[in-house]
Amino acid sequence: MNEQQIWKHLKRKYQDGEKQATVLMDVYNLQSKLLTLETRDSMRNVLRTPICTGVVFGQLARDYRERNGSSIKPKDTQETTDTYLQRDIECVKQALSDLKNHWSQGRIEGELFCVTYVEDTFLLASMKNDGHLLERLVAACSRIIQYEPFCKYTDLGGMKTYEWDKNNSNERYKELNQEGKNDLVRLDKPIR
Repeated sequence: MNEQQIWKHLKRKYQDGEKQATVLMDVYNLQSKLLTLETRDSMRNVLRTPICTGVVFGQLARDYRERNGSSIKPKDTQETTDTYLQRDIECVKQALSDLKNHWSQGRIEGELFCVTYVEDTFLLASMKNDGHLLERLVAACSRIIQYEPFCKYTDLGGMKTYEWDKNNSNERYKELNQEGKNDLVRLDKPIR
């Protein structure tokens, strides 16, 4: 089957886009070993089209892209990267406005994140998810405080944590290293 045949079949059999996507995902995931390479490639291409990744197929297509590592972004979707960034910035700002003892939490697309913040000093942002939502959280935090994180690591409970330090990232990095933080990675170059 080619892409045109797949679309024709889906349009004939189902009226609702989510059902179309569900059937296509089921076929792709459950029967992919039985399909020809041409049909699998066609299905993959259908799942990555703007209509799939946009309003009609929504979360299902995003899940597909995340699981399969597709970096293709639809051209015609209404929500661009800038739209996501603005929405994520609002989520982080809301969390920062609710600080209690310099700590708060919020959600980006339902995914919980935690922040620890002292103005003009440092910021820590943590999330369990290690995918595109964490990247979006880091981008939003960086935009708000106007500088980039200096390191990342895995904290207790498997939380992926990024740290920003405005005044002394070298000393903070040494502290984290002495504490034995898992997966500690320096993201900026140390100031000498």
